[in-house]
Amino acid sequence: MGGILEIQPWITLRGASSSSDPIIQEISDWANTSDYRTAAIQSEILQVTGCTLSLQIADSASGEWETIESWTDGVSVAETLYLSRELDHGSPNRLANFMRWKIDRTSNNWETCFRFNGVFK
Repeated sequence: MGGILEIQPWITLRGASSSSDPIIQEISDWANTSDYRTAAIQSEILQVTGCTLSLQIADSASGEWETIESWTDGVSVAETLYLSRELDHGSPNRLANFMRWKIDRTSNNWETCFRFNGVFK
């Protein structure tokens, strides 16, 4: 059976820091997609300034994370990503067991505003 999952409701994050450590979605908020074969992920990005926003997948919560899409400075976009578990490891449209977002800061002053929703089957 399928369902709709709010991966990340609207959020605005900003900072002023010289740290290069990434900001990663809280583990308790990662999407567990292990019960699904396909997904349509709606990405709504209002702003990305001084950072790179990425959507990532992994086969296990402690495993290696792959970036399936990323957005950089100046982007404002709404798009849908179609993912399938049937695709090979390393495919940009492969659906894995877990999904999260990550921010890599490229400037001391950074800001982003986004949300992710998914329809899963």
